[in-house]
Formats: sequence, C-alpha cells, structure tokens
Amino acid sequence: MADSASESDSSSIDGGPIMMPPSPITREQLQKRIESLQQQNRVLKVELDTYKLKVKALQEENRNLRQASVIIQAKAEQEEEYISNTLLKKIQALKKEKETLAHHYEQEEECLTNDLSRKLTQLRQEKCKLE
Repeated sequence: MADSASESDSSSIDGGPIMMPPSPITREQLQKRIESLQQQNRVLKVELDTYKLKVKALQEENRNLRQASVIIQAKAEQEEEYISNTLLKKIQALKKEKETLAHHYEQEEECLTNDLSRKLTQLRQEKCKLE
C-alpha cells in the first residue's frame, strides 16, 4: 500500500497517471497493426504506381488523338480546297464552252440569215423577171 500511496502522490505531482510499459499482448497487437498498415501502404503505393502508368498512357493516347485530329482536319481542309478548285475550273470551262457555243450559234444564225436574204433577193429578182 505504501507503493500505491507514493504512486498516487507522484501522479498528483506531475498531473497524470504514471505510464506503465504496454503489456506484451498490446505490444504484439500494435506490431501486427503496424505490419498491416505497412502492407496496406505497399498495396496503395503499387496501386498508385499503376494509376500513374494509366494516367501517363491516357495522356499519351490523348496527345496522339489530338495530333491525329489536327492531321485529319488539315487533310479535310486540303480536300475541300481541292474540290473547290476543281469545281471552279469546271465552272470556268463550262462558261468558256457556253461562250464558244453562243458564238458559233451567232455565226450559224448570221450565215443562215445571209443565205436566206440572198435567196429572198434572188427570188424577188426572178419574180420581177417573170412579171
């Protein structure tokens, strides 16, 4: 009892109970808990590394897709320009052909008009001779 009295006297002096070393069962439990947490930490680190690799792969894929998108867009613009230029050339060729046909039509019309005028004049002259 004297020991417990001195312990309670000393605990009242420094304001708290005296710390006793943990029992072997508690120490063993703590050691297992530490090992469990360390194992969990290792698993989480492996998981983190896996996710980092996935992120890196996805970033690379994203970069490749963006680059492919830029290339596809550039090709589409080139193709649009090619089609536009081709159509413009066809339109110009058709306009030229239309002008040529109109010119030939006018020449043909003029020839027919001249021919008909000449024949009409000739018929009038023949009619005058017959009268």
